[in-house]
Amino acid sequence: MDKKDILKALIAAIEAVQEESGEEPVEITLDTIPMSDLPGFESLRSFEAISVFEEKLNLELPENPFLDAHGSMSIRELAEVVYTRIDTRN
Repeated sequence: MDKKDILKALIAAIEAVQEESGEEPVEITLDTIPMSDLPGFESLRSFEAISVFEEKLNLELPENPFLDAHGSMSIRELAEVVYTRIDTRN
């Protein structure tokens, strides 16, 4: 699994959770900071997104990366954190 796969799955998971929550679609870029840039995206929704993400990639993360650095990480930074966590487990 490479960073491109992680980015795609992460964005897809966030979009799915936002749509399911009834939020208007918002363009998600590599620089989007979900916890501050997406309407209604807070800690509960971040757990929902991580669940969808883990299911898409068939993996389990030990912690919720959305909550690292007090929720101030961009999609690019989140993907890097996930990639690092996966890489160090192999």
